[in-house]
Amino acid sequence: MLRVYLKRFSNKLKMTSVYRELINNYIVIAFALLLFILFLNSFIVIVFLVLYLIYLYHKSREVCVLLLFILLLFVVHFMAIKLHYFLEETNEIAGVIVDIEGKEKYNKLLIKDGYYKKIVYDYDFINLQPGNKVRVRGINLEINGQRNENSFDYSKYLQNKNINQVLQSESIKVISSHFNLATVRYALNKYILKFPDKSQAFIKAIILGDDSNFSNEFTQGLQVNGISHLFAVSGLHIGLLVIIIQKLLQQLKASEKRITTITLTILSLYLLVTNFAASILRACLLYLGGLLNKKGKFGLKTIDIISLVFIFLLLMNPYYMYNLSFILSFLMAFTIILVSPLIKNYKNHQQVLLISTLAVIVTLPLVINFNHQINLLSPLLNVAYIAIFSTIILPFTLVVVACPILTSLYEYMLIAFEKVVIFSGEYLNLKIIFPNFTAGQMLIYYLLVIIGIYCFKNIRLKKAAILIFLLFLTIIYFSPVLNITGEVSFLDLANGEAIFVHTPFSECTALIDTGEGRTDEVTDFLLSKGIKKLDYLFLTHNHLDHNGEAATILKNVNVGKIITSNFDNSVYAQKAITKKVATGDKITCGDIIFQVLSPSQKILDENDNSLVLYTKIGGKGFLFLGDATSQIEAEIATYNLDVDVLKVAHHGSSTATNPILIDKFRPQYAIIQTGRITRFGFPHPQTINTLKSFNVTIYQTNKDYAIKYTYTKKSSSFASLR
Repeated sequence: MLRVYLKRFSNKLKMTSVYRELINNYIVIAFALLLFILFLNSFIVIVFLVLYLIYLYHKSREVCVLLLFILLLFVVHFMAIKLHYFLEETNEIAGVIVDIEGKEKYNKLLIKDGYYKKIVYDYDFINLQPGNKVRVRGINLEINGQRNENSFDYSKYLQNKNINQVLQSESIKVISSHFNLATVRYALNKYILKFPDKSQAFIKAIILGDDSNFSNEFTQGLQVNGISHLFAVSGLHIGLLVIIIQKLLQQLKASEKRITTITLTILSLYLLVTNFAASILRACLLYLGGLLNKKGKFGLKTIDIISLVFIFLLLMNPYYMYNLSFILSFLMAFTIILVSPLIKNYKNHQQVLLISTLAVIVTLPLVINFNHQINLLSPLLNVAYIAIFSTIILPFTLVVVACPILTSLYEYMLIAFEKVVIFSGEYLNLKIIFPNFTAGQMLIYYLLVIIGIYCFKNIRLKKAAILIFLLFLTIIYFSPVLNITGEVSFLDLANGEAIFVHTPFSECTALIDTGEGRTDEVTDFLLSKGIKKLDYLFLTHNHLDHNGEAATILKNVNVGKIITSNFDNSVYAQKAITKKVATGDKITCGDIIFQVLSPSQKILDENDNSLVLYTKIGGKGFLFLGDATSQIEAEIATYNLDVDVLKVAHHGSSTATNPILIDKFRPQYAIIQTGRITRFGFPHPQTINTLKSFNVTIYQTNKDYAIKYTYTKKSSSFASLR
């Protein structure tokens, strides 16, 4: 019956004019949708989008109308999801548990309530199962957007997963229990937990796409080698899985129909196990699309099928456009399909190397925006590691899951693999750091890549295209040095303070403090801006929330000089590149002169040993107080200084912000770097009242996120990220 229906449907579809217009041409709509997505993130793309729509209109009005209808559906769905986030959140929810992720200190529950899902943190470890319908009372947790420039956007991450609320539970009541397909994933998770730690980490990563149990050293090795994609369940895994299933069933003399049925069943189960991961969904739909195309004789090429899958998934969830796995998955699939005809006459090993090299090129802006650096040897390393992974690691993993008796041998293999990855990451590494690509730069980059592919077989044009492409990359690479705008960025950190100073044309690049460094927020910020060298790293005093990330920064960024006080007893005060300073000293950095106002002597309270710095930047006077207390501030108030911007001492604690200092300097702006640890109660109401009584404009990172002062020779301004 289904076959008859499909045949009738396909025959009617083939008779339509739109079908005839679009046959082997669906990529034009996919490309238009991609331009529209870029436009939503950067208005500069509007020019390209309008020109492309005009071109399509003149080429085919029917196709243009269909495209506009698709764009309308996309916008309506996108706005419906976005507007829902502004609805009032309640502290009580009800829904069905669809996933449980066990952590050391809590269980992370995923609860489905209609279309949307909720995350619930259960610190009481209540005995729950997928399929339980529960009522949860709890505390709404804030869903943060991007808190620092180029940083992770938690809000968009949740939106692309249809999650619109996060709670910390106070009580959970089971209403009823039903079978839920998520039980399959939960049962597999529990089964994997029986394996030793290392085997467990690899099995979770390879089968479930969960690499959270890898060591930091191994994870860094994967990133540096450019092979993280091996452990992000993707089309590679699906392709190998399909080959294994079909080869096995062919050996058992199964019919083609049975092979197809069993393959589709296993892929459906795998989708459940991986929680419908975007890259897996793409690969499975591509396989299904190929089958339907063959059965229905639609005459579509692979590029048409993947274009239709791309359009379908974005209409189903517009927020996939913020999903890195989704983007990389489609980008690689499109690239391989488009390039394969151009390299079909090359030898097999040459094809693999060319595709690996092209993979690095087409994913470079996205990898840079995620990882901030690229290893020039990664094309060669990818070829080697893909071979090892596909012929040894992945098959052996599947065997061990089915036959745990081989776990000991598997452990030895994994130890060897880890050591090789870490070694190659450390010693086979030609690392280049790029600043993050903007949407406009990405568009130009990919236009140049397309031109390069188009000119592939014309030697003269190919050389010109490569030259222009390399020139563009060189401009991006040196853009921090070419920047005519200066900045002072007050970062919003989980715990602590960090202030980045960057003058026009990189004449001075300095960092004042590093924060605690638990998640390397400051290092990522610096690398995302393409900062390869700091002239000065000021460490105001020896507290973890001010120098905790110093070691990581020193490892990843070339630091000219570390500046500490004469009375700092940290390990950083003992380094060969360290210069110790005290009251009266001056540090010249480009056209900026940092004056040291304190400390003049060793004080028992480490906060009062803080370096207090004053400088003029972009015509405004900046006073950086570290964690100094009111007593030190009273001493600073004896100076005659022109203070426009005050970095409030000690995160806005009641121990600082002396009215005497505020009255003396009358700053226009006050910046409070509160951190996000609420138990400290930063900033103190007394501090806020003091600043308000003198009509100071207050910025605080817990409310405003990162605060940035930008300036040129003619103008300057303050802005917050929120």
